[in-house]
Amino acid sequence: MIRNGDAEDFLKMGLHGKHTKIITPQISVQKLQNAYNAHKGVYRAYEQFLKNKKNRIITITGNHDHDYVYKEVQDEFRKLVKGNTKNVLFPGFKYEIKDTLFIHGHNL
Repeated sequence: MIRNGDAEDFLKMGLHGKHTKIITPQISVQKLQNAYNAHKGVYRAYEQFLKNKKNRIITITGNHDHDYVYKEVQDEFRKLVKGNTKNVLFPGFKYEIKDTLFIHGHNL
């Protein structure tokens, strides 16, 4: 499964009733936890998907989820979906497989 950017819209997520002007690993982890709490069914579906050992989730960073550059946010996502570094990947702003390039639209 390739999540091609902006799967979590961190940019528009508030925290404690306010929109933050800065991005830190701690703020981003809290926003991800809030997204999980609001959409548990989606994250449980990711977890179910990963039960098949052949499946992987690859998250490409988009313009609304730069938070995934932080290892802490990547680790929290893996924890929420019960994944690991082999089946949940964060390649950055692009992902290539054979002759196919996946990029989020803001990179065009």
